[in-house]
Amino acid sequence: LDEDYEDATVTIDLDLRNQSEMTANAQVRVDVYSPEGAQIHTDTVTFDNIAVGAFERRRATFEMDDPDLWSAETPTLYKVVLTVLDASGKETESIPWRFGVREYEFRDKQFWVNGKSIKLKGVNRHEHHPRMGRHVDLETMIQDVRMIKQANINYVRTAHYPDDYRFYHLADEYGLYLMDEANQESHDFGTGSRVLGDDPNWMIAHVDRGISMVERDKNHASVAIWSLGNEGGSGRNLRVMRESMEAIDATRPYYYHGDESVSDWIDIDYPRVEDLERFVLSNNPKGANIREYSHMMGNSGGNLQEHWDFIYQHPEIVGAAIWDWVDQG
Repeated sequence: LDEDYEDATVTIDLDLRNQSEMTANAQVRVDVYSPEGAQIHTDTVTFDNIAVGAFERRRATFEMDDPDLWSAETPTLYKVVLTVLDASGKETESIPWRFGVREYEFRDKQFWVNGKSIKLKGVNRHEHHPRMGRHVDLETMIQDVRMIKQANINYVRTAHYPDDYRFYHLADEYGLYLMDEANQESHDFGTGSRVLGDDPNWMIAHVDRGISMVERDKNHASVAIWSLGNEGGSGRNLRVMRESMEAIDATRPYYYHGDESVSDWIDIDYPRVEDLERFVLSNNPKGANIREYSHMMGNSGGNLQEHWDFIYQHPEIVGAAIWDWVDQG
Protein backbone atom coordinates (compact mmCIF):
# COMPACT_ATOMS: atom_id res chain seq x y z
CA LEU A 1 0.00 0.00 0.00
CA ASP A 2 1.06 3.62 -0.46
CA GLU A 3 1.88 5.95 2.41
CA ASP A 4 -1.79 6.86 2.85
CA TYR A 5 -2.95 3.21 2.79
CA GLU A 6 -5.27 3.97 -0.11
CA ASP A 7 -3.75 2.72 -3.37
CA ALA A 8 -1.94 -0.58 -3.82
CA THR A 9 0.81 -2.09 -5.94
CA VAL A 10 0.26 -5.81 -6.44
CA THR A 11 3.22 -7.99 -7.41
CA ILE A 12 2.92 -11.59 -8.61
CA ASP A 13 6.00 -13.79 -9.00
CA LEU A 14 5.28 -16.39 -11.67
CA ASP A 15 7.30 -19.63 -11.57
CA LEU A 16 7.10 -21.85 -14.65
CA ARG A 17 8.84 -25.15 -15.30
CA ASN A 18 9.12 -26.79 -18.71
CA GLN A 19 8.09 -30.43 -18.23
CA SER A 20 7.85 -31.18 -21.94
CA GLU A 21 10.52 -32.94 -24.02
CA MET A 22 11.64 -29.88 -26.00
CA THR A 23 12.48 -26.23 -25.55
CA ALA A 24 9.24 -24.32 -25.09
CA ASN A 25 7.73 -20.88 -25.36
CA ALA A 26 4.76 -19.98 -23.19
CA GLN A 27 2.71 -17.15 -21.81
CA VAL A 28 0.88 -16.64 -18.55
CA ARG A 29 -2.26 -14.53 -18.65
CA VAL A 30 -3.11 -12.69 -15.45
CA ASP A 31 -6.81 -11.84 -15.02
CA VAL A 32 -7.95 -9.96 -11.92
CA TYR A 33 -11.57 -9.68 -10.78
CA SER A 34 -13.35 -7.47 -8.26
CA PRO A 35 -15.23 -8.95 -5.28
CA GLU A 36 -18.38 -8.61 -7.39
CA GLY A 37 -16.84 -10.58 -10.27
CA ALA A 38 -16.07 -7.76 -12.73
CA GLN A 39 -12.74 -7.98 -14.53
CA ILE A 40 -10.53 -5.08 -13.45
CA HIS A 41 -7.15 -6.02 -14.95
CA THR A 42 -5.57 -8.31 -17.51
CA ASP A 43 -1.97 -8.77 -18.56
CA THR A 44 0.21 -11.34 -20.32
CA VAL A 45 3.72 -12.36 -19.28
CA THR A 46 5.97 -14.07 -21.85
CA PHE A 47 8.39 -16.94 -21.25
CA ASP A 48 10.76 -17.55 -24.19
CA ASN A 49 12.97 -20.57 -24.90
CA ILE A 50 12.57 -22.42 -21.63
CA ALA A 51 14.98 -25.37 -21.70
CA VAL A 52 13.74 -28.89 -21.00
CA GLY A 53 13.30 -29.29 -17.25
CA ALA A 54 14.29 -25.68 -16.61
CA PHE A 55 12.62 -23.37 -14.14
CA GLU A 56 11.99 -19.72 -15.00
CA ARG A 57 10.60 -16.83 -12.96
CA ARG A 58 8.90 -13.68 -14.25
CA ARG A 59 7.13 -10.89 -12.40
CA ALA A 60 3.78 -9.23 -13.09
CA THR A 61 2.95 -5.93 -11.38
CA PHE A 62 -0.19 -3.82 -11.53
CA GLU A 63 -1.71 -0.89 -9.67
CA MET A 64 -5.04 -0.85 -7.82
CA ASP A 65 -6.65 2.53 -7.17
CA ASP A 66 -8.51 2.77 -3.87
CA PRO A 67 -9.19 -0.97 -3.45
CA ASP A 68 -11.37 -2.32 -0.66
CA LEU A 69 -8.86 -3.36 1.99
CA TRP A 70 -8.85 -6.73 3.72
CA SER A 71 -8.97 -6.92 7.51
CA ALA A 72 -10.57 -9.17 10.13
CA GLU A 73 -13.50 -6.73 10.23
CA THR A 74 -13.82 -6.35 6.45
CA PRO A 75 -12.44 -9.53 4.81
CA THR A 76 -12.83 -8.36 1.21
CA LEU A 77 -11.33 -10.76 -1.32
CA TYR A 78 -10.40 -10.15 -4.95
CA LYS A 79 -9.77 -12.98 -7.41
CA VAL A 80 -6.84 -13.62 -9.72
CA VAL A 81 -6.77 -16.32 -12.40
CA LEU A 82 -3.39 -17.37 -13.82
CA THR A 83 -3.69 -19.15 -17.17
CA VAL A 84 -0.77 -20.85 -18.95
CA LEU A 85 -0.84 -20.64 -22.76
CA ASP A 86 1.43 -22.71 -25.00
CA ALA A 87 3.16 -21.36 -28.11
CA SER A 88 -0.01 -21.80 -30.17
CA GLY A 89 -2.12 -19.88 -27.65
CA LYS A 90 -3.86 -22.98 -26.30
CA GLU A 91 -4.76 -22.89 -22.60
CA THR A 92 -2.92 -25.70 -20.81
CA GLU A 93 -3.44 -24.84 -17.14
CA SER A 94 -5.48 -22.38 -15.09
CA ILE A 95 -5.06 -21.54 -11.39
CA PRO A 96 -7.57 -19.36 -9.49
CA TRP A 97 -6.77 -17.65 -6.20
CA ARG A 98 -8.60 -15.24 -3.90
CA PHE A 99 -6.43 -12.55 -2.36
CA GLY A 100 -6.85 -9.68 0.04
CA VAL A 101 -5.28 -6.25 -0.34
CA ARG A 102 -3.74 -5.38 3.03
CA GLU A 103 -0.49 -4.45 4.74
CA TYR A 104 0.89 -5.84 8.00
CA GLU A 105 3.54 -3.93 9.91
CA PHE A 106 5.53 -4.24 13.12
CA ARG A 107 6.64 -0.87 14.46
CA ASP A 108 6.65 1.05 17.74
CA LYS A 109 6.28 -2.32 19.51
CA GLN A 110 2.80 -2.65 17.98
CA PHE A 111 0.99 -4.66 15.30
CA TRP A 112 -0.49 -2.56 12.50
CA VAL A 113 -3.02 -3.51 9.84
CA ASN A 114 -3.50 -1.03 7.00
CA GLY A 115 -2.01 1.74 9.12
CA LYS A 116 -4.09 1.04 12.25
CA SER A 117 -2.75 -0.36 15.51
CA ILE A 118 -4.61 -3.59 16.24
CA LYS A 119 -5.08 -5.57 19.45
CA LEU A 120 -4.93 -9.33 18.91
CA LYS A 121 -7.72 -11.03 20.88
CA GLY A 122 -6.81 -14.63 20.34
CA VAL A 123 -7.08 -18.32 20.99
CA ASN A 124 -4.75 -21.24 20.43
CA ARG A 125 -6.35 -23.90 18.26
CA HIS A 126 -5.23 -27.50 18.01
CA GLU A 127 -6.58 -29.59 15.16
CA HIS A 128 -8.61 -31.98 17.26
CA HIS A 129 -12.10 -33.45 16.99
CA PRO A 130 -13.92 -35.00 20.00
CA ARG A 131 -14.90 -38.10 18.03
CA MET A 132 -12.49 -38.27 15.10
CA GLY A 133 -9.31 -37.29 16.93
CA ARG A 134 -6.68 -35.75 14.67
CA HIS A 135 -9.02 -35.50 11.69
CA VAL A 136 -11.10 -32.32 11.60
CA ASP A 137 -13.71 -32.28 8.86
CA LEU A 138 -14.60 -29.14 6.92
CA GLU A 139 -17.98 -28.73 8.63
CA THR A 140 -16.29 -28.64 12.04
CA MET A 141 -13.73 -26.11 10.80
CA ILE A 142 -16.55 -23.86 9.61
CA GLN A 143 -18.30 -24.24 12.97
CA ASP A 144 -15.05 -23.34 14.76
CA VAL A 145 -14.53 -20.22 12.67
CA ARG A 146 -18.12 -19.03 13.07
CA MET A 147 -18.03 -19.51 16.83
CA ILE A 148 -14.64 -17.79 17.04
CA LYS A 149 -16.05 -14.78 15.20
CA GLN A 150 -19.19 -14.76 17.36
CA ALA A 151 -16.97 -14.63 20.46
CA ASN A 152 -15.33 -11.43 19.15
CA ILE A 153 -12.01 -13.22 18.71
CA ASN A 154 -9.95 -11.88 15.81
CA TYR A 155 -6.75 -13.94 16.12
CA VAL A 156 -5.84 -17.64 16.03
CA ARG A 157 -2.49 -19.27 16.69
CA THR A 158 -2.17 -22.54 14.78
CA ALA A 159 -0.78 -24.36 17.80
CA HIS A 160 1.68 -25.96 17.17
CA TYR A 161 2.03 -26.70 13.47
CA PRO A 162 0.65 -25.50 10.13
CA ASP A 163 -3.03 -26.40 9.85
CA ASP A 164 -5.14 -28.08 7.19
CA TYR A 165 -4.97 -25.80 4.14
CA ARG A 166 -8.76 -25.38 4.16
CA PHE A 167 -8.64 -23.55 7.48
CA TYR A 168 -6.59 -20.75 5.88
CA HIS A 169 -9.18 -20.26 3.15
CA LEU A 170 -11.86 -19.97 5.83
CA ALA A 171 -9.75 -17.44 7.75
CA ASP A 172 -9.35 -15.42 4.53
CA GLU A 173 -13.09 -15.52 3.90
CA TYR A 174 -14.43 -14.88 7.41
CA GLY A 175 -11.66 -12.58 8.58
CA LEU A 176 -9.14 -13.86 11.13
CA TYR A 177 -5.53 -12.90 11.80
CA LEU A 178 -3.40 -16.05 11.97
CA MET A 179 -0.11 -16.71 13.70
CA ASP A 180 1.08 -19.49 11.41
CA GLU A 181 3.31 -21.76 13.48
CA ALA A 182 6.05 -24.02 12.17
CA ASN A 183 6.06 -27.65 13.32
CA GLN A 184 9.17 -27.14 15.45
CA GLU A 185 9.17 -28.22 19.08
CA SER A 186 11.70 -29.99 21.30
CA HIS A 187 9.80 -29.73 24.55
CA ASP A 188 11.62 -32.42 26.54
CA PHE A 189 15.00 -30.67 26.16
CA GLY A 190 13.52 -27.54 27.72
CA THR A 191 12.47 -24.29 26.10
CA GLY A 192 15.54 -22.42 24.87
CA SER A 193 17.79 -25.47 24.98
CA ARG A 194 20.79 -25.41 22.65
CA VAL A 195 20.87 -29.21 22.28
CA LEU A 196 18.97 -29.09 18.99
CA GLY A 197 18.79 -25.32 18.52
CA ASP A 198 22.53 -24.80 18.18
CA ASP A 199 23.65 -28.16 16.74
CA PRO A 200 24.51 -27.82 13.00
CA ASN A 201 23.31 -31.38 12.44
CA TRP A 202 19.77 -30.13 13.11
CA MET A 203 19.95 -26.97 10.98
CA ILE A 204 18.29 -28.45 7.88
CA ALA A 205 15.46 -29.89 9.98
CA HIS A 206 14.70 -26.44 11.41
CA VAL A 207 15.04 -24.56 8.13
CA ASP A 208 12.96 -27.04 6.13
CA ARG A 209 10.01 -26.77 8.49
CA GLY A 210 10.09 -22.99 8.32
CA ILE A 211 10.40 -22.51 4.57
CA SER A 212 7.90 -25.28 3.80
CA MET A 213 5.28 -23.41 5.81
CA VAL A 214 6.09 -20.03 4.29
CA GLU A 215 6.04 -21.33 0.71
CA ARG A 216 2.68 -23.01 1.25
CA ASP A 217 0.89 -20.20 3.10
CA LYS A 218 2.52 -16.93 1.97
CA ASN A 219 -0.33 -15.91 -0.33
CA HIS A 220 -3.07 -16.03 2.32
CA ALA A 221 -4.40 -12.65 3.41
CA SER A 222 -5.13 -14.02 6.89
CA VAL A 223 -1.56 -15.09 7.68
CA ALA A 224 -0.37 -12.13 9.76
CA ILE A 225 2.58 -13.45 11.78
CA TRP A 226 5.11 -16.22 11.20
CA SER A 227 5.99 -18.31 14.26
CA LEU A 228 9.19 -20.34 14.29
CA GLY A 229 7.63 -22.94 16.58
CA ASN A 230 6.70 -23.67 20.17
CA GLU A 231 8.80 -24.61 23.18
CA GLY A 232 11.84 -25.39 21.06
CA GLY A 233 15.51 -24.58 21.25
CA SER A 234 17.69 -21.51 20.75
CA GLY A 235 20.84 -20.72 18.85
CA ARG A 236 22.20 -20.68 15.30
CA ASN A 237 19.55 -23.00 13.85
CA LEU A 238 16.78 -20.61 14.84
CA ARG A 239 18.70 -17.65 13.43
CA VAL A 240 19.21 -19.41 10.10
CA MET A 241 15.59 -20.57 10.16
CA ARG A 242 14.32 -17.00 10.42
CA GLU A 243 16.78 -15.72 7.82
CA SER A 244 15.65 -18.42 5.38
CA MET A 245 11.98 -17.68 5.96
CA GLU A 246 12.54 -13.93 5.72
CA ALA A 247 14.33 -14.37 2.38
CA ILE A 248 10.98 -15.61 1.04
CA ASP A 249 8.72 -13.19 2.91
CA ALA A 250 9.79 -10.07 4.77
CA THR A 251 6.33 -8.46 4.76
CA ARG A 252 5.15 -9.97 8.05
CA PRO A 253 6.49 -9.86 11.63
CA TYR A 254 8.17 -12.92 13.16
CA TYR A 255 7.59 -14.50 16.54
CA TYR A 256 9.33 -17.11 18.67
CA HIS A 257 9.37 -17.34 22.45
CA GLY A 258 12.22 -19.85 22.75
CA ASP A 259 14.87 -17.41 21.53
CA GLU A 260 14.05 -13.71 21.85
CA SER A 261 16.91 -12.77 19.52
CA VAL A 262 14.93 -14.04 16.51
CA SER A 263 11.55 -12.63 17.58
CA ASP A 264 10.02 -9.21 17.02
CA TRP A 265 8.13 -9.52 20.32
CA ILE A 266 8.82 -11.19 23.62
CA ASP A 267 6.47 -13.61 25.34
CA ILE A 268 5.18 -13.42 28.91
CA ASP A 269 4.32 -16.99 29.79
CA TYR A 270 0.87 -17.37 31.42
CA PRO A 271 1.06 -13.97 33.10
CA ARG A 272 -0.91 -12.56 35.97
CA VAL A 273 -1.85 -8.90 35.65
CA GLU A 274 1.00 -8.11 38.05
CA ASP A 275 3.41 -9.74 35.58
CA LEU A 276 2.12 -7.46 32.84
CA GLU A 277 2.66 -4.48 35.12
CA ARG A 278 6.28 -5.52 35.73
CA PHE A 279 6.84 -5.87 31.99
CA VAL A 280 5.56 -2.37 31.27
CA LEU A 281 7.69 -0.90 34.04
CA SER A 282 10.78 -2.66 32.65
CA ASN A 283 10.55 -0.55 29.46
CA ASN A 284 11.69 -3.52 27.37
CA PRO A 285 12.81 -2.39 23.87
CA LYS A 286 10.52 -5.07 22.42
CA GLY A 287 6.77 -5.21 22.87
CA ALA A 288 4.95 -8.27 24.16
CA ASN A 289 2.74 -10.75 22.36
CA ILE A 290 1.39 -13.28 24.85
CA ARG A 291 1.25 -16.61 23.06
CA GLU A 292 -0.62 -18.47 25.85
CA TYR A 293 -2.54 -17.21 28.87
CA SER A 294 -5.78 -17.77 30.81
CA HIS A 295 -5.56 -21.57 30.81
CA MET A 296 -9.17 -22.60 30.10
CA MET A 297 -8.91 -26.40 30.19
CA GLY A 298 -11.33 -27.06 33.04
CA ASN A 299 -11.20 -23.43 34.20
CA SER A 300 -13.52 -20.47 33.82
CA GLY A 301 -11.15 -17.73 32.67
CA GLY A 302 -12.52 -15.53 35.39
CA ASN A 303 -10.13 -12.55 35.18
CA LEU A 304 -10.19 -11.86 31.45
CA GLN A 305 -11.63 -8.42 32.13
CA GLU A 306 -8.68 -7.41 34.31
CA HIS A 307 -6.19 -8.68 31.72
CA TRP A 308 -7.84 -6.78 28.90
CA ASP A 309 -8.35 -3.58 30.84
CA PHE A 310 -4.57 -3.55 31.26
CA ILE A 311 -3.74 -4.65 27.70
CA TYR A 312 -5.91 -1.91 26.22
CA GLN A 313 -4.15 0.69 28.38
CA HIS A 314 -0.68 -0.27 27.11
CA PRO A 315 0.10 -0.24 23.38
CA GLU A 316 3.34 -2.21 23.88
CA ILE A 317 1.25 -5.31 24.68
CA VAL A 318 -0.28 -6.22 21.33
CA GLY A 319 -2.54 -9.01 22.54
CA ALA A 320 -2.85 -12.52 23.91
CA ALA A 321 -4.13 -15.97 22.95
CA ILE A 322 -6.17 -18.09 25.37
CA TRP A 323 -5.15 -21.69 25.93
CA ASP A 324 -7.09 -23.04 24.23
CA TRP A 325 -10.04 -23.21 21.87
CA VAL A 326 -11.07 -26.85 22.42
CA ASP A 327 -9.88 -29.22 25.14
CA GLN A 328 -8.12 -32.20 23.51
CA GLY A 329 -9.44 -34.50 26.25
